[in-house]
Parts: sequence; structure tokens; C-alpha cells
Amino acid sequence: MSLTRFFTGHVGSSRIRSEHLRRPAMVTESSSVWVIPLLFAVCCQGFPQGHEGGLIRGLVRDSLSGQPLEHVNVFLASTTMGTGTRSNGSFALPKVPPGAYDLVLSCVGYELKRLHVELTGPDTLSYKVRLRVRIIPVEGVEVAGNARQWKERLDHFLNVFLGDSRNAERCRLVNPEVLGFKADTALRMLYATADRALIVENRALGYRVRIELEQFQWNVEREYGTFVVYTRFDPLQGPNAAQRAQWQETREVTYRSSMRRFLAALVSGTLEEERFRLYAGSLEDLQVRLGKRLTPDQLAVEQVAGTPFFRWAHEGWLRVEQENPEGPATSYIRLAEPVVFMSARGILRDPLSIGVLGYWKGCRIADLLPDDYVP
Repeated sequence: MSLTRFFTGHVGSSRIRSEHLRRPAMVTESSSVWVIPLLFAVCCQGFPQGHEGGLIRGLVRDSLSGQPLEHVNVFLASTTMGTGTRSNGSFALPKVPPGAYDLVLSCVGYELKRLHVELTGPDTLSYKVRLRVRIIPVEGVEVAGNARQWKERLDHFLNVFLGDSRNAERCRLVNPEVLGFKADTALRMLYATADRALIVENRALGYRVRIELEQFQWNVEREYGTFVVYTRFDPLQGPNAAQRAQWQETREVTYRSSMRRFLAALVSGTLEEERFRLYAGSLEDLQVRLGKRLTPDQLAVEQVAGTPFFRWAHEGWLRVEQENPEGPATSYIRLAEPVVFMSARGILRDPLSIGVLGYWKGCRIADLLPDDYVP
């Protein structure tokens, strides 16, 4: 997948538009929206048996000296596919399934670099990349003036960043010391930056998540804002088979209640079999359990010729009800574009193409699964 961009807020207001977000979702002024995170998402269609996938390789150098850079973190965003550069600056990512990805390169002291790449078969893509030294402005982010204030801002950051799901309770930010905060008391805004990647240990899902934080700005009074991240997932090594089985079970539970599963069922035409019910109407009606029940034949989804993507068009709000063994979950969604595109696995091509309220709004970093996760 790629850039992971989260935001929640009063869409349609000037505040959201002033944040230079691409394609803001259309929501009523009185509502908050959570936009599901996936841009240029991975479309892992898979090769026929016998193919090992494509190869992405390259060479990374300092932009000024031209010297090769070692230990640069190179990964396909929001996947488990990543590596580091060797002493000669070279890297290789083999066995990459076909699809569209963001190739991210990060190194302490250098600006983050992102390249959009697409594999259509067992191809080899080669890149020569030069990283620029990161210059921190003199007026940059101010670290909180005392330990208590910094801790308060850290706590608020983590509540927003990780989300409020059950999985969030078992997540830990390993290196909070890399964060700096700045507050605008007049606007009630909290800003955060990190001088290196954040490391989140998710003991609920069994991943160590490396997160490049590109932007974080949050209204602490009205609880809306934006953050932009690039994530790499490394599976944790469980101490025993029982722990590994528990992680796998929690991943499956998280996937079952995710928007990704809903979209995959929408594409495959299995909404009813997977116990999803959809109702159309105004947001006000839907929130008081009114609305028109939609049948599968009223949800036109078709594949885009010559691509692995599917298109879906719908006007207005939808209430998505889902029955799970863990209990019912209700979310409200609205397409921010006339047409949205997704892969057969339910991964959106554009993270800002669907606005979300309800259950899915609270699912954030703690509930992310890598795009190459297969239930």
C-alpha cells in the first residue's frame, strides 16, 4: 500500500480544506468523518503458480557527496516487504506481487523519499535514488517546556494516534523520546513531529510497526485533524505456538470487522453471506435506524477493463451493519468521489475516497493490518 493518511473532522469546513488535503470527503458540518487510510494501495493479484514475483532494486546515495548510503530503510509502505541498504548503497526487494505501491526510503538525518512504483508482472524495476540531508528550521517544533506538559501532550497524541479500539490497549510506543510537540493555544491545535521513525509494538496483532510520521496536526478541543504516516510491518516472533495462534486469531477478528473486508465482500458479491446489511438515506435518518434496505443488485460494482481495479458508484450516505461473533458493529460511509476504485481484496486506491463515521472511525494505527495480509 502506500501513504497512509488519516484524518477526521468537519468536512466541508474551511479548516479541512486549508490543510491541503487531496479530495476532502463530503460530510455535513455537524459531523466528524474518519477517512480510511490507503492511497495507491497494493493490488496483490498474485502470479500464476511457478512465478516468484517481481524485483525492485536500486542504489541510494547522498545527494551532495554522491557517496553510497548504508542502513537506509527501504520498504513498500503498509506491507511487510522491506529491507536495508548494504555498504555500497544497494538494495533489493524480491518476490513482489503485482500492484501499485509507494516505495519509501528513510534514513536518520535525511529527508524521506517516496516513489510510486507499479508492477504488472515478473518485472525488474531499478532505481537510482539520492537522499537530501534533512535541515531542521530554527523555528521548528518546540518540545514541551517541562516533563509534565510533554507527558500530557504525549498521552493525547497516543490516544488520537492509536485509536480507541480494544487492540489499542495492547499497543506500546517504544521510542516516545523521538517526538516533539508544539501547541497553538489560540487555535487549540497540537502539532507533532518525529526526528526518526516511530516504533509501535502491537501485542494484540503481533506486529512491530515502523511508522514514518510526515504530518500530525490535531484540534484538541473539537477532536479532529490530520496525520500522514508511512508504515512497515514486521511480524513479532512469539515465544510459543499458543501466542502465535492467538495473534493469528486476533488478526482474523480485526479483519472480519474491518472496512477492507466489507469492500472485498462488495466486490465478490458476498455481502449477505458475510452478514453485512446496507441501508441508504440521510445521515440523520440512518443514525436513528431509519433508511431503505439495499439489495446486492442495487450495489453496482464492475471491474475496470485491463486493470486489477473495480469501480463503485453511490450517492449519499450508507449505514453498514455487520453481525460478528464479537458483537454487532455499525458504521456510516459516504463516497467522497462520484466513483471509487478498489482491488478485489478490498484495498482502496485512494485513502480519501470514502468518509467514515461510527465503528470504523475509531479504528486507527492499532487496527491496521498490512496490505499483504491474507485472511
